[in-house]
Amino acid sequence: MITAYICRKDSSESTLNLSNSSTTVEDESDHGSEKFLPESFGRTIRKLKRFRPLRPIRVVAYNESCRMSNPKPISEPPPGQSTETIAAVSTPRGAGASGLCGLSGPLAASIAAQLVRLRQPLEHGRARLADVLDEDAVSDAARIDEAVVTFFGAPHSYTAEDLVEIAAHGSPVVLELLLNRALKLGARLAEPGEFTQRAFLAGKLDLTQAEAVRDLIEAQTLTQARLAASQMGGALSRRVGR
Repeated sequence: MITAYICRKDSSESTLNLSNSSTTVEDESDHGSEKFLPESFGRTIRKLKRFRPLRPIRVVAYNESCRMSNPKPISEPPPGQSTETIAAVSTPRGAGASGLCGLSGPLAASIAAQLVRLRQPLEHGRARLADVLDEDAVSDAARIDEAVVTFFGAPHSYTAEDLVEIAAHGSPVVLELLLNRALKLGARLAEPGEFTQRAFLAGKLDLTQAEAVRDLIEAQTLTQARLAASQMGGALSRRVGR
């Protein structure tokens, strides 16, 4: 039976001992003892003794020769300073007791002031009564509905932008009128979930809270709604951050 073991003597030498072998190789250690090795091991040991470590290799970045001397970060609009104003009907399709048309962006307040006739000036966090106007009617500035208008100034709003919510009766005709006129006045139709996306990009919500908004909207049971509300309040974020 052949028994092999390796015993390290220092950082540069090691000894390999095998019994029942036929080849003798002299060790260059301080003791000068002889070890018995098979012929194949003997050739390997002789090659290893001739081995010399290679010089260290300097790692160079692939773009070092053309790297910019003064790189500039990609410019992005600061939080709450989006260049576009978006608008959308926030309530489900169909008739109902009330409906909501929302606007977010730098032109939200000015567009809303042209959609309705305010009875008092807009003020942050205050609900104002207003008349929804139908400019295409025969009489000038005819009122087609009454609404409650609430203004939230940046950055103290859901999206960290100027945000206006117009709550009128849930007539699809009235809500469509408000939305179409807002688009003509310079707003853009919001993408699905874009209000929450802007809140996330502005740092008002983290990713888990943004996902919880949809979970709460789509909840089918009270338990699901409770879990989503807890996550939206930051429960999961606090556990992950520990």
